[in-house]
Amino acid sequence: MAAVLETSDVLGTERLNSIPDSIRGSAAATGLHHVGRNLVEHVSEHVEHLDFFSENSIGACVTCCISMVIWLVFLPIFHIGAVPWMEHWEAEHAMTVANFMHRAEETFATPHVAFEALDANGDRNATQAEFQAGAANFKRPPFRYPAEEWPVFKLIDANGDGMIQDMEFYHAAPSGLELKWHINMTDLKKRAKQGYGYLDSYYTAMDINSDGKVDLQEFITMAADVQPPVPEEDAKRLFNEADSDKRGFIEPREWVSYNVSGTFDFRTLLPAGVLPEGPRVAMAVEACLRGALDILQFDILTVEQVSQVTGQARQLSANAVTLRVPFTVFVGTRQRQSTIASDVKMLPSALCTAAFANSISGGATTLLPPGHPTEPPSQKAGPLSDSELQAYFKVPAIIQGHTELLLSHATTSVAGISQQEGPLKDIFKAAVDAFCKCSVTVDSVQASEVQDQTGQGLGSNKTVVVSWSDDRQGGGKFQKLIQDSGHQLVHGVYESIMKANLPFMSGVSLDSWTRFTATYYGQKAAELPRGTAIKQYYGHFRTLNKAIRNDTGTPPFVTHP
Repeated sequence: MAAVLETSDVLGTERLNSIPDSIRGSAAATGLHHVGRNLVEHVSEHVEHLDFFSENSIGACVTCCISMVIWLVFLPIFHIGAVPWMEHWEAEHAMTVANFMHRAEETFATPHVAFEALDANGDRNATQAEFQAGAANFKRPPFRYPAEEWPVFKLIDANGDGMIQDMEFYHAAPSGLELKWHINMTDLKKRAKQGYGYLDSYYTAMDINSDGKVDLQEFITMAADVQPPVPEEDAKRLFNEADSDKRGFIEPREWVSYNVSGTFDFRTLLPAGVLPEGPRVAMAVEACLRGALDILQFDILTVEQVSQVTGQARQLSANAVTLRVPFTVFVGTRQRQSTIASDVKMLPSALCTAAFANSISGGATTLLPPGHPTEPPSQKAGPLSDSELQAYFKVPAIIQGHTELLLSHATTSVAGISQQEGPLKDIFKAAVDAFCKCSVTVDSVQASEVQDQTGQGLGSNKTVVVSWSDDRQGGGKFQKLIQDSGHQLVHGVYESIMKANLPFMSGVSLDSWTRFTATYYGQKAAELPRGTAIKQYYGHFRTLNKAIRNDTGTPPFVTHP
């Protein structure tokens, strides 16, 4: 303390020394120098405290400023940039209904079996607790935390009653069906007909930009509009299936095929040396039909074997003959079908005969769509080799078949058999569909009595002719399947008909024989090694003299006049 006082005296004396002598003398006389010294000491102490509080104040101010910068600058930037990214990241990893169904598909064979696992008490209602417990048994459990389960449960629970009914679960599945996870083309077309009445009406709806064709995005958009909606992945797969020529869009006839068939006779003059069944006549007949029926790019015209009407002698000089022309036109809309059906009734029209005459005399014929050649193949007639047939595997084709069912010792009249044509049609279709994993169209079933060629009065033998068709994406694969396993199809048809126990089949033995033609079309058809019309037989046919014609396993073949 003495040291402090001494120091203060020194400081005070120094400060007093700096004051002028007159003032210093007055201060000494009055004792002010002691007051000044005390004041200096007091101020010095407070200055030390002031320095301490100034440092804290500055720090507080800096902290406040930094906080304001963070609140006003960095937090908005964080919310604008980082928060959306984090939400997007979370959304990518959040469980969706589609992901949930994919996990269920990995574990269970059908949506029905999956729902059974989620419905512990079997009352066809899955509570949230049952749903969560059942999902935990998936091969890959979909929910890591209980909170992840509720959004998925809520979306599947369409009526919001707090439980998932079985039909709600099936509706949310990719197929919208109970017994399979994904739909096929038949399912899609069924939904399209339910929503739009006709398949071509749905096609018109799919053609959103009205350019006459349907691209992938249009197909996906409208597939999501049917009930139940078709998931995008399934829609992409079905689009590729429908786009048979792989041109990137679906043409009207690729979506649905309506057909008009007909046969007409007309009399004409043929040049010398031209046979009625020859290639020149075939080309001229096609020109006739294209001109008269106004065949468009996406239509398909198939002309079966043109022949001279029976009873007329064949001459190789210039002569007038009557030609019989069987044909079928495949179109993509009912409107086109109706228009062509009206034109067919007018055949042979003046336009048809004029086009025929122009072509047969060497004039130009109507141009065909790209990839659909008019001239018959130049290769020799006969069966196709395996390597040749492989070229047809991925080329689309119209299959037109005629199956003859020989009913030996059938006592029922033709009229009685005709009454069963409906059930027989369904039985035949089911057997063929099961064999080729396809859906053929049975055009007609006609019963008739076998003509007695022996004079022994075989009136008990009847025949039923089934005409059927199909539009195959891979015509060659179908023909290869017939070549390798035709006997299985013959046996399947036989077993199906016999098991049905139709009334007219009592005591009847059954044989069958089928002939069909695969007519190939599309861009690749022009490059096929043996032409576009490939025929094939299969079946075993018992002739009247008990001989058996067996064609189960013969290769496809080409015929030429």
